[in-house]
Amino acid sequence: MSPTEAGTDGNNRDPVGRHSQYITLLLVIPYPFISLAAGIFHETLRARMGGGENFRLLVRSYQRVFSEVDISFVRDVLLFRPDLIGFSSFFWNLDRNSRLAALAKTLHPGVFTVFGGPQAGGSEQTARRLLQEHRAIDAVLRGEADLTFPELAVKAVSGEEVGKIPGLAIRKGGHIGADPESGWVPDLRELPLVYHPGNEWITRILHPNEVIPLQTLRGCRRRCSYCLYHQHPLRFFPLDRVAQEISFLCSRGIRHVRVCDSHFGGTRERAHELFRIIESANRGTEFSIYPDPDHVDRDYIQAARRANCRVISIGVETMDPDVASCQHRRGEPEAFPHMYELFREAGETPQVDMMYGLPRQSRESFRKDLVRLRSAGADHVLFSPLMVFPGTDLGSRAASEGISLLECPQRYGYPSGPGVEEYASLMTMVSGYQLLVSFHRADWYLRSRLKGREAYPHAVESWFAAVAGEKREEAIAFQEEIQAGSVYLREHATVLAERAASLFSFLLPGEQVNTGILAELARMDVLEIAMRRRRKELARDISPRSSWSGILLPEELVQRQLALHQEARLVIHPLPYELAAKGEGTPPRDSRDQVYCCYFSPESMIYFMDEHEYRFLQRFQQPSLLFDAEHVYSSEDLALAARWSRRGVLVGSEA
Repeated sequence: MSPTEAGTDGNNRDPVGRHSQYITLLLVIPYPFISLAAGIFHETLRARMGGGENFRLLVRSYQRVFSEVDISFVRDVLLFRPDLIGFSSFFWNLDRNSRLAALAKTLHPGVFTVFGGPQAGGSEQTARRLLQEHRAIDAVLRGEADLTFPELAVKAVSGEEVGKIPGLAIRKGGHIGADPESGWVPDLRELPLVYHPGNEWITRILHPNEVIPLQTLRGCRRRCSYCLYHQHPLRFFPLDRVAQEISFLCSRGIRHVRVCDSHFGGTRERAHELFRIIESANRGTEFSIYPDPDHVDRDYIQAARRANCRVISIGVETMDPDVASCQHRRGEPEAFPHMYELFREAGETPQVDMMYGLPRQSRESFRKDLVRLRSAGADHVLFSPLMVFPGTDLGSRAASEGISLLECPQRYGYPSGPGVEEYASLMTMVSGYQLLVSFHRADWYLRSRLKGREAYPHAVESWFAAVAGEKREEAIAFQEEIQAGSVYLREHATVLAERAASLFSFLLPGEQVNTGILAELARMDVLEIAMRRRRKELARDISPRSSWSGILLPEELVQRQLALHQEARLVIHPLPYELAAKGEGTPPRDSRDQVYCCYFSPESMIYFMDEHEYRFLQRFQQPSLLFDAEHVYSSEDLALAARWSRRGVLVGSEA
């Protein structure tokens, strides 16, 4: 049966449906980034159709302001009259995509609609159900559609007999037929090169400042029950192909490439080979990678650094062996502290990925994970709630595992035994962790006051127990208050610092805590939070800002009036420099008993200085000349004016 007979309502649809010389395909993707799938589709279609002159591929993400989304889609359907629309679907955008498909059918009844993506149909049954429930969907492609989508597209728009296509479920007249096998690509050598000068679509949209995705493999050697990566076996792209793509991207001056492997390289040996390939081709491109924790050692970190590869995150997820075993997660989850210490030795602190809501995970087990994280000094932690993906092992046995699902598109799950209250406790402990990270100076001070190897972990464990227990309301209220705008935070910094000190001080039972020092360190933390928030606010500010232009010459410094930038705040903290700077760096002069700081929001920087520099900057809280009757020429002051002008803290105007 031909696709002509697969129309939604049996209408006499033009099998080609074209209003121009082109076959037009519209691919709706879930994220506003360059799509690897689109790059492969373009090259495969070009090969099948004898060149790229007789088709056009439109790639769109309609994830913008809600008022724009539908009209943007309407515009594309009405102006381009696509012959086929492919929707890349996850479970959280499935409903939205089905609504857009119905809208497309209203505007252009002859269009052929295909749903694919990670969860368009986790199984033959779900694909059939999707077609039954949504009459605007003509076909569903399961699995890897790199080759099957172009094959279906060509046949659908030309009126050919579709025949057997792996993973295809399609409406044929009044019936639904479905291939029981999920489509996938056993040999990745079958896939065309994506990043090369001849890929017209890629070369047209490639921009040096974009984050460019790159794959060196598919699948995963791990079998974590909650994950989609291992739906198909682990396969590798040939290294010569990967080397070609890396060379092309580096030659184009791309600044940032994100390697989208489940774990970079797949094996330790292949990871090191890729490091060598990248190092030989790289001329300034940063490659972001996700390492296999089992592969990380000093040699791995050094090789990554030589190749300009940045470890973007470490997927730990859980450090409880029982929880990990329940999810078939291989490896040694308790080895994290040693691995993280290797990164710290190299001067790096990558993000750590953790999950909560996992089967068998309790308040106690999660608290122990948080203690290990905090004891290791992990500041950048992404806490993700468990999402029960359809098509995963956990998705099929969620009920037997005692997992309850929240009624939301993301399908968040939590252990139903302990229940919602336990789930809420996990969330409050996450908030407690974020408080310790935000108030890092206060936390550092408490850590430095605790004696003995186990003292800090014991104290932090008490902290997480408290924020999930007797101090829960206080911690939640405080966390909410420090989400305020920068003006509020600056105006109430002292009061907020005192509340923070009250929250944290109980971590030192029986210890002598200088509450004045703790409160002042917390005040520095509040002002730093305010500064970072102000930087985000400034990113939305379109008003003109004062700054120097061109080359800064000594004559300009002398002839212009100078003024302190309106976003610079000068503050004196009655603290020893060692505490204010957490024991790092060389203290400026005259900083034994107090520190002189400039909080500069545009750069989100705290500058420490000596008293002379501080008094020098104070002069320019009102515009004034560098040298006048009261301030005679000084080469030191000229150098200071140049330094702070280059930083943007001092701005100038004609005298």
